[in-house]
Amino acid sequence: LLTSNSYRLSVTSDVFGCGPKYTNQVEIQVLDEFLPGQLYDQDPICFNTIPQQIDFESPPSGANEDYSYNWVVLDDGNWVLLNEFGQSYQPNQLTESSNYQVFVTSEYGCGTVWSNEVVIVVYDSLQTGLISNVDPICYDEVPGSIIEITSPIGGDGTYTYEWFESEDQINWNSIGGDNVEYQSGALVETTYFYLNYTSGSDCGTVSSNITELIVNPLPDTVQVLG
Repeated sequence: LLTSNSYRLSVTSDVFGCGPKYTNQVEIQVLDEFLPGQLYDQDPICFNTIPQQIDFESPPSGANEDYSYNWVVLDDGNWVLLNEFGQSYQPNQLTESSNYQVFVTSEYGCGTVWSNEVVIVVYDSLQTGLISNVDPICYDEVPGSIIEITSPIGGDGTYTYEWFESEDQINWNSIGGDNVEYQSGALVETTYFYLNYTSGSDCGTVSSNITELIVNPLPDTVQVLG
């Protein structure tokens, strides 16, 4: 049956043709179709961070509206019980992309249905790039450019850049330069440089190696006698 209906039995005497007489009316109620609802899609997250709670965008419906829940996660191609029984589920920190579902059971005995599958994409761990060395220069000369020799990986794949310089590797000054190449002006002291990479989607900042740009002093002035 797809819809509720009422029934009664008609009784007629075959011998004398008496009747008909009717029994009491019996109603058979058909509950609404049992549907699993729809889980919200999830945004990608950074490596080793906690995703948003997984909730229903539209809740289960039908049967007698009394349900139990059981959440599962996909592990090596198999759905594994999480022993989580709430209407929503909060995953822990994730280091790899994960797939979730919940199966919803009618407490009235109308069966079990599965929700849609939710995929939480986890970006790879943010790894820094490398910058080049530069040949030594003489006092007050302009050095060659410092360039990136290995690009960063991980995060959401988009990066902004910030260069830093120091003469003692203790006190560092931001010199801007939102680029993977940096051209210094003339230098009079040996100077150190590194490049910060900041990932989009707030996936963190990492620093490159430090490159030393050596400035050789001018020779001492000598007096020529003649």
